[in-house]
Amino acid sequence: MVDHAIPFSLWGSNDLWNLLQADPKVNLNKSDKLPTIELLEERRTAIFEDWSILRDALPAVFDLQASAFLGSTVSLSANDWQTDLFRIFKQSIETTAMQRGVARWAGPISRRAVN
Repeated sequence: MVDHAIPFSLWGSNDLWNLLQADPKVNLNKSDKLPTIELLEERRTAIFEDWSILRDALPAVFDLQASAFLGSTVSLSANDWQTDLFRIFKQSIETTAMQRGVARWAGPISRRAVN
């Protein structure tokens, strides 16, 4: 199963960069909460792996969606595209949390975290 890292109810995006593997039980507990920065940092490697899988499977779609999300701030052709995408991803989550007063989630956000 996949889950929106930034809940669809808050962001309205099914973009590939926003979808991560999730255990159904974890997804129920997370609901519409946003992950904490600590959790994102803890799961960075798993997030990078999910993004790589999605980008390998659908490179044109992933790159188009990620480029629109990033604006002109980074290049997806760079070797460290994941680091740049992750930085903006975290900033977007923090901004959304502050602007909307959304509850935070500190539990696992990846299926691999509960196996």
